[in-house]
Amino acid sequence: MITVRISFEKKNEASYISLLDLQRVMQRVLKRSGLPVWHTLGFNPHIYMTFACPLSLGQESECECVDVKTEAEAPDFAQWQTALNAIMPAGIHVTRVAPVEMKADSIAFACYRISYPAAAAAVLGGVFALSRMGGGLDPDQLLMTNPNGDSIWTFSLGYICRNLPATAKLLLRTIPEQGALWLQGVLGTTLGEPIVYRLDVSWLLGVGLVLALLAAAMPVQGEQPLLGRHAAWGTAGIILCVAAASLVVALNWTPINYQTLFGLQGRYWLPVLPLALVLCKRAGNISLRRNASRGAALAVTACTLLTLLQGFGLYASWQPVS
Repeated sequence: MITVRISFEKKNEASYISLLDLQRVMQRVLKRSGLPVWHTLGFNPHIYMTFACPLSLGQESECECVDVKTEAEAPDFAQWQTALNAIMPAGIHVTRVAPVEMKADSIAFACYRISYPAAAAAVLGGVFALSRMGGGLDPDQLLMTNPNGDSIWTFSLGYICRNLPATAKLLLRTIPEQGALWLQGVLGTTLGEPIVYRLDVSWLLGVGLVLALLAAAMPVQGEQPLLGRHAAWGTAGIILCVAAASLVVALNWTPINYQTLFGLQGRYWLPVLPLALVLCKRAGNISLRRNASRGAALAVTACTLLTLLQGFGLYASWQPVS
């Protein structure tokens, strides 16, 4: 018994034939062709077929294959190809019929080529259209403000694309002025609503929290890293994406006549703080001789309690007595 591999291409409307339907198509085509294909020997005999690396619905192919068996001793593969192509549905064309050289389950990978010419053009056109929206403001429009003096225009995507120098200056002014406040927000040492009223506790507590978190995140000598290389790069990518998304949202809130970023708070980055600590734990340049997680947990608890106590005291002194 010989195992025969039928290679075929699937194009145009045939790419929307699912794998289950493709199996039915091949069953019927092989039966109609009259070729000596081996059938199973059960109560319901059917053609035994094996598809290697099937594609998802809607994807065209140049080299898919299906394996069948035949009891013919010397099959004429050219005649097989002609007979199959004569009754194949539109969009499916047999390109080669030959004996199997490698089993289907031994194929480790397949080569895929994905092209989205229409989608790429649509994305580029959309970016270009967005870059022309709301960015070209004449002098009269630049002077339009709300009653509180804020400009009615914000750093939208169109404005950013057409005013990159102004956006860069805004960010460069914001980092030194608000960077410390963002760190306090992440550590929880800035209480209250930062925009309406703010209660800042002692910086010593903030430094203590930073040191305690770093001590908990430092690796121990001889300890295996929690993250592999690819996982570490993925974690860093998630952190950067969250930071970039926060900046984009804050820019969209910021009027164009502001000198610094408006509305961005350090607490927005709290969800990625554990990821940053896990990433620090992978660093092998600095390591501890013994595990400091228990001491770090006690230090974080003590600093948090002191922060709350000082915050209550500051709030009591700030809140007017009724």
